[in-house]
Amino acid sequence: MSVLVAELGCLGGREFLDIYPAAKEGDRAENEAYAPWLPLHTVMRVEADDDQLVLDNLDEDWVQKQVDNGSLELDAEHVLKAGDDPFITLPTKKLQDFVRNHAYDDDAFPPSDPMPRVD
Repeated sequence: MSVLVAELGCLGGREFLDIYPAAKEGDRAENEAYAPWLPLHTVMRVEADDDQLVLDNLDEDWVQKQVDNGSLELDAEHVLKAGDDPFITLPTKKLQDFVRNHAYDDDAFPPSDPMPRVD
């Protein structure tokens, strides 16, 4: 079982959820499901009302396409690859600026299916 921390915040007039492992690298339990252990943050755009929740992930293919085209406002050294997956490595303020700049970009954060409230 993994324990994750989730923090909700507002950037660019939209709500975002930041999810990351609660344990530090040395604290990782043997049966930790978050494997391989990487101290990564997952940022999702959030829309919620009384009836549903929508969590839109930053699209990895969009990030890679922007890097390949040279059209992403990040320097190449801030987008690393682990296997096929790109990872953005930025200081907090710059990452917040990046997310804020793309808060309404449905190509960057493609809309996902709503999850209806279950009573």
